[in-house]
Amino acid sequence: MFINCLKVFLVAMLPIIELRGAIPVALNLDIPLAIAFPVAILGNMFPVPFILLLFDKAKVWFKDWPVIGKIFAWVDKRAAAKAETVKSLEFWSIVAFVAIPLPGTGAWTGSVIATALGMKVKKSIWAVIIGVLIAGVIVSLLSYGLWEYLVSLF
Repeated sequence: MFINCLKVFLVAMLPIIELRGAIPVALNLDIPLAIAFPVAILGNMFPVPFILLLFDKAKVWFKDWPVIGKIFAWVDKRAAAKAETVKSLEFWSIVAFVAIPLPGTGAWTGSVIATALGMKVKKSIWAVIIGVLIAGVIVSLLSYGLWEYLVSLF
């Protein structure tokens, strides 16, 4: 069980896949939702403080590297473009953005956007946590079949 939980934790840490892929992986590994949910949340949140604290420094450090510098520049440009659309309601915009369970809208991108907005780290972490929790509930409902059960009640 520990090895399977570790797999879920590691999948949740991956950019793009994140929690949205980790919870279905947990279901496939027969991990109960009561265990899968917190493991996926913790795995998805693990890189967030590092992203918030180091993204600006990393893009300066790697700007002259041929491939990595271009990746950082591309991510920063995309985040800055998205940041302009959410500037006025930054906290709740980050929550909503992270909560949408689609590839590219998770904790990684939300953290980079929060950095582009210049949000304080503590405020950014709370926005991302709330968004990840909402996304986790949505993905859990869909993955574990609870959604179908709830729909059948009405």
